[in-house]
Amino acid sequence: MIEIRELTKRYGNVTAVDGLSFTVGAGRVTGLLGPSGAGKSTTLRLLLGLSAPTSGSASIGGREFRDRPPGAREVGVLLGTSGVYCPHGGNTAREYLTGVARRHGIPLGRLDDVLDIAGLTSAEHRRVATFSLGMRQRLGIACALLADPPVLVLDEPLNGLDQRGLRWARTLFHRLAAEGRTVLVSGQLPMELADMADELVIIARGELVAGQRAARLAVRGRRLPVSVRTPDVAVLSSLLADEGAAVELNEDQSLTVTGLSARRIGDVAFLNVVPLHELAPEIPER
Repeated sequence: MIEIRELTKRYGNVTAVDGLSFTVGAGRVTGLLGPSGAGKSTTLRLLLGLSAPTSGSASIGGREFRDRPPGAREVGVLLGTSGVYCPHGGNTAREYLTGVARRHGIPLGRLDDVLDIAGLTSAEHRRVATFSLGMRQRLGIACALLADPPVLVLDEPLNGLDQRGLRWARTLFHRLAAEGRTVLVSGQLPMELADMADELVIIARGELVAGQRAARLAVRGRRLPVSVRTPDVAVLSSLLADEGAAVELNEDQSLTVTGLSARRIGDVAFLNVVPLHELAPEIPER
């Protein structure tokens, strides 16, 4: 179990995390949701002992990692999507994983398992520098799973994944949770994260906006507004109203749509040949 208790982190006059509290239970996938700058990555760094909190606590299995980050066999970690895979882009996926395995004393036979799990077996001899962002994400997740840890902490692992990749991630995370592992996944995409998380924790400006079950129901219930920009404001507004959405025209000519998911709004626009310049679910702020 992961426990965050009144966690606060200040950098001078800037408060990155402000009295944050939530728990992540074993056997479930928990999503940590919030916009860029909400404090998600800072929270994870505090949890992993990569930064010291100003006050409060963050523990994994009842243990705080203030003095050192947890080992690979304790927690599988993915932080960021670049610069963490290998010091030289010329390394292949297998070469990178081999280096990580040797550094942590992990049997090299495990490499075939995680490459297969990540769907990278056919690309194991490709240089990492040639990988797309989605493939790098898969490689990062493979690395997090290398030591077969009981806890996974993944920072925005869905970025760069296409629909096939999202389905793969959803299946994988739920399988890992079904094995009794603790899975914490952060992200900025409400519908995608809600689709795969058993529970959601929504934060904004370093504070808790909604916790766990209530947040999950709010997102899956499509109560979060969606910001939309299009040159065909009148046409799209009419189409969305026909779908049962509430549509508000803002002063900057953007639309705020409630009652439909971003995915459904995109489908309606596509099917009616209406161009979209922006389609973004809005994260509630205090």
